[in-house]
Amino acid sequence: LYAGYKAIYKSNDQGETWVPICDSLWRPNYVINLAVAEGNSQIMYASDYYKIYKTINGGGAWSLVTSTTIPITNIKIHPQNPHVFYYTLSSYVASGKVYRINSLATGIDKSTNLTLNLPNIAINCIAFDKDSKEGLYIGTDVGVFYKDTAMGAWESLNTNLPNVVVTELEINQKERLLYAATFGR
Repeated sequence: LYAGYKAIYKSNDQGETWVPICDSLWRPNYVINLAVAEGNSQIMYASDYYKIYKTINGGGAWSLVTSTTIPITNIKIHPQNPHVFYYTLSSYVASGKVYRINSLATGIDKSTNLTLNLPNIAINCIAFDKDSKEGLYIGTDVGVFYKDTAMGAWESLNTNLPNVVVTELEINQKERLLYAATFGR
């Protein structure tokens, strides 16, 4: 188990005891997001509000991957390639909301802005659909949107969904169900 607050902690005994694996990066801020690579817990990404760090040795050493002036709201790691991750921003700036980062690349190949046609609203969370072509669901201040690599734009998935803030998304891959957490619903 992993948890973040003023440091990042790890438990090998189902939460009975906790050991800090990183604390120096987060002062004066707190760990806001923590993502552990599927199948390789040595690779993790963590962020405060404005910087994303990566470790490839289980927290022994961390390196800065990217930074922004807009608050980071969520991080998801690509399930087949732990060096690729996606992050969302809570901004009302039209040009920057959803990004794909290849943390091994440099220059122009490193970061891709996936914002495209999204409305000028805050993005709160992101979920990766393993059963599609890099399918991404995002939760926003006005519902849910979807895009994959075969699509040139985001599509709204708000049929029968009230106009509410979506704060978390989880996919049940086996049942092909998307769960959206909202305030009060």
